[in-house]
Amino acid sequence: MATAKKKAMGKKKVAVRKAQAQRKSPAKRKALAKRKVQSKKADNQSAFIATSPALVKASGVLERLRKSLAAERRALLKARKKSKSARKVAARTKKAGDKRMAKAATAASARFSLRIKMLGERVAVSTRRVSDLTEAAKVKAAQLAAKEQILAKRAELAAAAELAKAKSMAVQAEKWMKARAKADSKKLSALERRLAKRLKVLEMQALAKAKAAEKKLEGKLKAAAKPMVKKVTTMATRTKAKTKPKAKVKPKAKAKPKAKAKPKAKAKPKAKAKPKA
Repeated sequence: MATAKKKAMGKKKVAVRKAQAQRKSPAKRKALAKRKVQSKKADNQSAFIATSPALVKASGVLERLRKSLAAERRALLKARKKSKSARKVAARTKKAGDKRMAKAATAASARFSLRIKMLGERVAVSTRRVSDLTEAAKVKAAQLAAKEQILAKRAELAAAAELAKAKSMAVQAEKWMKARAKADSKKLSALERRLAKRLKVLEMQALAKAKAAEKKLEGKLKAAAKPMVKKVTTMATRTKAKTKPKAKVKPKAKAKPKAKAKPKAKAKPKAKAKPKA
């Protein structure tokens, strides 16, 4: 029950913190985001430094040297205690064996001191190497972070350029479409004018042809009606002559030779059609 209550309280606190973060001003949110980015960069750098092979190897060597130095220091303390007790015994007893043991303990203490000095120098060298490798790893991590930042910025700029290019192309396309529509309308109006003129010429030609055909038909009708008119007139004269009263019979005179009938009037030649305009 207690753990469930703790969990519920923890969730409530997290929700309150999120709500407070959402209520923060834009400047605070921006600063918080910047800090998050910086902490992320620092984590990435530390991760890169921790995974550097040379640094890992040098750190292992330094750790072993420090352990050896600590062990040697403990051994030196023991040797010094032993040497001190041996000297006390030799001073009290003044025996040759005790003196030799005191001398040996002092020599062992000196050897431990020398070894500690040598290990200390090696530890110093190793520490300096580890610090140099750490700095080099930091520089390398900073270079990689800068490279990643440049690549991200390049991608961001490329995306922005593509967006601007699309917008510019859309504007240019719209302008081009307007200009093209204007030019097309001019071409269509010019074509309509040409076609209207051509149609007018064709209509005038058709009207002229119709008038010529009408005149030709009228000439043909007139030419065909002339003999009929002549026949009608001759028949009318004959009927008139028959209806006149008979005159006294005169003695017959010699018959005159009949006059030759006049040749029929030739039909007029057809009018030639006017040349096409």
